[in-house]
Amino acid sequence: MPVTGAAIAGFQLWHQGNEVAIEVDDPNNNGLFDPTDALVFYSEKFHGSTQDEKYTDENVYWLSLELGATGKRMTSRAVPPTGAPAAGICTATVVAEQNLEYFARWNNNPGTSTTWFWKRMIAPRGQVVTYNFPISLSNLHTTPHTATLLIEVAGRSYDVSVNPDHHLSLTLNGTPLGDVFWDGEVGYVALLELPSTLLQAGDNTLSLGVVGTTVNQDVYFDRAEVSYLREPVAAAGALTCKVPETGTHTYAFSGLPAEARLYDVTDPLNPIRLRGHQAFTFQDTVSAGTRYIGGVPTSELLPFNIYLPLVLNNTNGGATQNTLATPAQGNYTSGALQTMTISEYHPDVSLITPTTGADLLIIAPSEFHTALQPLIQRRQAQGLQVTLAAEQDIYPLFNGGIYHPEAIRRFVAHAYATWTPAPKYLLLVGDGHFNFKGYAPATFGEPARIWIPPYLEFADPDQGEVPVDARYADVDGDGLPELMVGRIPANSEAELESYLNKLLAYDTLPTATWMETMLLVADDGASTEEPYFATGLNAIKNDFFPAWAVTDQVYIQDYCPKPPASWTAPCVAATHALTQTWSQGAALLFYAGHGAPGVWANEPLLRGSQLATLQPTTGQPFIIALDCWDGFWMYPHNVNVGVGRDPISIGERAVLGWGDRGAIAVFGPAGLGYMSIEEQLARAMMQEAFEHGERRVGELTQAGRLAIWNLNSGKYLARTYTLLGDPSMQLRLQDVVMQGLH
Repeated sequence: MPVTGAAIAGFQLWHQGNEVAIEVDDPNNNGLFDPTDALVFYSEKFHGSTQDEKYTDENVYWLSLELGATGKRMTSRAVPPTGAPAAGICTATVVAEQNLEYFARWNNNPGTSTTWFWKRMIAPRGQVVTYNFPISLSNLHTTPHTATLLIEVAGRSYDVSVNPDHHLSLTLNGTPLGDVFWDGEVGYVALLELPSTLLQAGDNTLSLGVVGTTVNQDVYFDRAEVSYLREPVAAAGALTCKVPETGTHTYAFSGLPAEARLYDVTDPLNPIRLRGHQAFTFQDTVSAGTRYIGGVPTSELLPFNIYLPLVLNNTNGGATQNTLATPAQGNYTSGALQTMTISEYHPDVSLITPTTGADLLIIAPSEFHTALQPLIQRRQAQGLQVTLAAEQDIYPLFNGGIYHPEAIRRFVAHAYATWTPAPKYLLLVGDGHFNFKGYAPATFGEPARIWIPPYLEFADPDQGEVPVDARYADVDGDGLPELMVGRIPANSEAELESYLNKLLAYDTLPTATWMETMLLVADDGASTEEPYFATGLNAIKNDFFPAWAVTDQVYIQDYCPKPPASWTAPCVAATHALTQTWSQGAALLFYAGHGAPGVWANEPLLRGSQLATLQPTTGQPFIIALDCWDGFWMYPHNVNVGVGRDPISIGERAVLGWGDRGAIAVFGPAGLGYMSIEEQLARAMMQEAFEHGERRVGELTQAGRLAIWNLNSGKYLARTYTLLGDPSMQLRLQDVVMQGLH
């Protein structure tokens, strides 16, 4: 927007819909914005719940220029010194934290919400193992006082017969502080008081003794926070100070450059300029918790990142091209006037108008829009109204520009409530992972692009935090999605095109015998409690498959009968039978058994890498996975998970790994599951398919969710089950005799 000569009164700054008070530097006081003028404002990193802060640290502020407007301006407060001794001190909190270990918590009530930890601490029963963590403190106030130490930890081990089953012994700089106890696979926050004489300027050492008294200990350490009284001394030309006590105090801030300014930023939306001080010595009457900041607005190195999608010819959502402007990076430095050219960003405002409508709503980054056009045209030809929304447009329109999956959910809820027709299918296009901030690259690799973020929730009572795509389609917040939702977890335009080519070809394949074939695959179990996988599949077959259905089955026990003690012994014959039978084509493939990312069954029956041995076939099945992890898609693909392990689930690899083999879609859990519950889901899907004649994948998956939603236990699977594929696609599942093939 052109600003030279504009009326300064018209400038307004906004954050999350609230106006922020700004300060105006107008040396000639002419009320017009000149090249020597400046706008000064106070901003902070994004703050929210622990769960919200997992997605981003970046905050977003909006600057507007409205003719005739009167923007909010900072007020000021006089704080002249009165000659009283400058004894004012500050409260400081130092956080010692490193995010090196990811642990999903194994609990849907985890006590604390962090999933990134500094260290996994293990102590065998009967031993004490000590772990040391550094904490650096500066400018300690010399008068003895009471400081506090906070630690956050989380238990991974658990013994039902021992309560409490976690025990830590704390020591600071060699002095014992006491012991901490808690019970269960949950997080715990301990707050201890300690004399400030135990603290030292510079490096301090916190020692945690993990006590394996009666059970083996497996505990994660998150962070330590030390709060203490600090002298008001600047570091790197800036100073922050929190007032410890209500009253009148005289402060002498030292270490600030002569041109520094002082502000009260207790209310971040309404900073107050402090005037009348003498070389940063001042007196003020305030409440405990008041926060001061001192510094030169342009003296600190403040990195800025510009992320501006440039939308060309964007009319009524029909952009001819959506491209991404190259991110600009730079620093504001003292004494340097910097300029930058910013491409204009015009969000697709048709997304917020009630005149828009869709049966199928597709949300995808703008980079994927060209590749999606053939799918859109096909679905339109099949009678569906389709709207394509750019992921980049949604954050500014529905969350003030701040990156969070809730923005997408709000957009979907808005469309569901105001569009005609309201969308019933939601297709998310793009992969993602849980390492939003690029932690621990030695383990997780350099962070890949997150195209559509996972909506992280502690939804699984056994796995803990999992991606819940159903949350995006849950418009009323009851936990059950109102829209039928699926995801194509593509990591590139080429990968997306490869999948779409086979999806579009699937629609037009000539009638063939594979369309009447059902492939049943069963694990033999790995415990005496659950060897019932084949029994459950046989019940589904006997109760729902029509007479025309042709059933092939690969049950491990039919190829390698073995006693429970050797259930994990390899069964090469079953693996060979599976890959050979799968290569012949099938309309449906059921797998019932144990699963983990990249593996079926403990033997294992199938590894993700073995999918490459499938022969090319046009008859790629829709997989209904009654196991664990087959709907999981958010591991970073370059994560170092260890020898013999695979970060990519069988479901994700089968859908996207190859264009000429694998699966056309997969419906499986994003976390753990139980056959007794999952069988009910599959039975409802087959009843919908064979008794009601339904062929659209979205309707089948929704029938499965509804069947288990009202169960007393296991209803979480109605949310964690994930469709990898297009919910609006129709299965090629039919009686070939009726089609005249025989």
